[in-house]
Amino acid sequence: MEIIKQKALASSIHFFASLLVFSIFVYVLLTQWYPEPFFNASGGWQGLKLVILVDLVLGPLLTLIVYNRKKTTITKIIDFSFIISLQLSALIWGIYTVYHQRPIAIIFWSDQFYTVPVLALSSHYSKHPKYLELINKKEIPLVIAKKPTNRDELNEMMRIINDQGIAPHHQIDRYQPLAENFLSLNSFSININKIISSNQKVKEELTSILEKTETQLDDNFYLPLESKYQNIILVFNKAGERIGFVIVPAKNNK
Repeated sequence: MEIIKQKALASSIHFFASLLVFSIFVYVLLTQWYPEPFFNASGGWQGLKLVILVDLVLGPLLTLIVYNRKKTTITKIIDFSFIISLQLSALIWGIYTVYHQRPIAIIFWSDQFYTVPVLALSSHYSKHPKYLELINKKEIPLVIAKKPTNRDELNEMMRIINDQGIAPHHQIDRYQPLAENFLSLNSFSININKIISSNQKVKEELTSILEKTETQLDDNFYLPLESKYQNIILVFNKAGERIGFVIVPAKNNK
């Protein structure tokens, strides 16, 4: 019985130490890399699953199994070195994965917004001035990818697609600040009345946004954001400022 208590104590200490380190990681992830609504929409949660399994479950479980106060100091060091190495490997892998999948920008292309992960741009544009500007932004910027205005621009866009496999909304030379081009997006605003008439939860969330911003339904614009795991509608006021968002259960047409 005494041995079980010792094992449980060692495992509990290991768990809370791991939880502290994990909590710091999650704090950075939620506040710096994946602010709402991007944690769920862009895959932050998916990147955490393995880290949770190894750091908060497997690590303390292994301690529970192998800990024995009667073991020699060398044996204990070997045991815990293995467990900690396993946890650190999972944590480093998790940090690397979620960092490179975090959204670096929200890009408007064609008729909707897309989240663009760091990896999509860093693999082609790691030294590009616009990439360096985006990566150093404290907040995830809203950007528009301009459509070609003549045949030469169209041919260049298609050449990059065919030769380098870079989608139009990942072609960084097309990026321009959204604020300077927002009026051109008004025609893409979704028919929000159609959506809230069939979805009570979206209606309630939108009502909350309107109350906080003291605006009416028709005062704002509603533009779709397609992300990897969720579909979102971004709410903008007439000045082009993002004032909120609502999550929709499925893709919606205008």
